[in-house]
Amino acid sequence: MKIKLLLLTLICLISSVAQATTPKSIIVFGDSFTDSGNLYYLSGEPSENPWFTNGRIGDGPNWADYLAEYYKHVPPMKASSYGGTNYAIGGADSSFGPGVWGLGSTGLQVTQYLSETTAIRGEGHILYTYWVGGNDILAMQELSGTINNISIQLQMLIDAGAKHFLIGNMIPIGLTPDGLAGGGGFNPYGISSAELNSLSASYNEALMELLNEIKCNHPSVYFYIQDNHQLLLDVLSDPLSYGFENITEPVTWYGGDPEVSLWWDGVHATSKYQALIAERSFNVIRHHKGGLRCMFADE
Repeated sequence: MKIKLLLLTLICLISSVAQATTPKSIIVFGDSFTDSGNLYYLSGEPSENPWFTNGRIGDGPNWADYLAEYYKHVPPMKASSYGGTNYAIGGADSSFGPGVWGLGSTGLQVTQYLSETTAIRGEGHILYTYWVGGNDILAMQELSGTINNISIQLQMLIDAGAKHFLIGNMIPIGLTPDGLAGGGGFNPYGISSAELNSLSASYNEALMELLNEIKCNHPSVYFYIQDNHQLLLDVLSDPLSYGFENITEPVTWYGGDPEVSLWWDGVHATSKYQALIAERSFNVIRHHKGGLRCMFADE
């Protein structure tokens, strides 16, 4: 009897993991790095704004678009404003209000999703992606408040039946063009590069502590970490191996070639770099099938 129960538990575990590695739907929450057209829609679909390309902030598809292409059963990524499953919007912070820039928040995104899609929440084969925090840092929001917001939003999704999450950590924002400049553009408070990097590192540490706590409380929930912090460090340390000839001058500032450039503007990356985010995300889900493991404080 015990053997049968063990086998049944193992089968259920394998089935749950398989649902994450072969999703049929991807639900997306985040900010401008992930937005597939919501900001463009709310901006009145400007036809002559060089900042947008097909509604994306950049020169082409972003990482969420590319990630969807890896899975044959997942439809092409589309913004929620156009009836899709990408709720991310440029300028979003982690709050439940209009956000630091008045453009929205992940709290509103999660709330909107849960109000619209009661029929599919508890089904398997759904991957939820969640990446936020950059605008909180650039607006000098309290870290404790940001982490509390994230905790509430993830718990809302878990309570609704979500089990498989791809969670993005923060790039070292101080290494972006606006970060290195120490002000201007998307860094209106003039935060130094060193401080931005420190804030990014503190955010990542607090985020991992939160995810560990949630994992320990919800063993059946899977967290896969999208290590955006390490990816940027890897590219900056050896740009040519990733196909980047220009890692300092944003395309929209100097008119460079986005096919060999890292930065689109002061903080946003080109589509070429976004494809790398998707590739690493796909590999994390595919190769680390167990996701984040619960680590107790005394381990």
